[in-house]
Amino acid sequence: MKRLVVLSIMVMVLGCASWAGAYTYNFSGNYGVFENDSGADAVVNLELWYGNGSGNFAYSLAGGSWVDIARGLDGESWTSGVVAFNKTFQLKFVGGTGDKDLKTYDISDPAPYWFAFNQAYTHVPGVNPTTCVAFVEGSPAVPIPGAVWLLGSGLGSLLIARRKRKA
Repeated sequence: MKRLVVLSIMVMVLGCASWAGAYTYNFSGNYGVFENDSGADAVVNLELWYGNGSGNFAYSLAGGSWVDIARGLDGESWTSGVVAFNKTFQLKFVGGTGDKDLKTYDISDPAPYWFAFNQAYTHVPGVNPTTCVAFVEGSPAVPIPGAVWLLGSGLGSLLIARRKRKA
């Protein structure tokens, strides 16, 4: 019985540890890079701001070909799909006169992280951007902490039921 309790605690700790600090945000040339080093598949959620110019965002999964994201409204949310473990999601802004340089980025906590294209930009929480900005946030494809707690609570319930049966 003690082994079962120790095993369930280890599973919960390891599951939560693999979820924490799971993603890396960086930049390379004119595009922002989201790297999934979480140990499991992830989903990239975006909030896109187009600024006052023409153009649209494009993305690439794992260094593959670039795919345009249909231009929508400022602040529109968009989900890329699944980014496999140890793979990357790359994002750039393609303007009317060519690709826009990634000028500034913020990889500090808390998420979502953001990439700004074509001009210097300082994000002020609660104020809408006026330039080409993408807010990027990764999330587990399978909510690992929830699954681990569900497993732990099930094992705990079995333990309690067994103790009540003995009494």
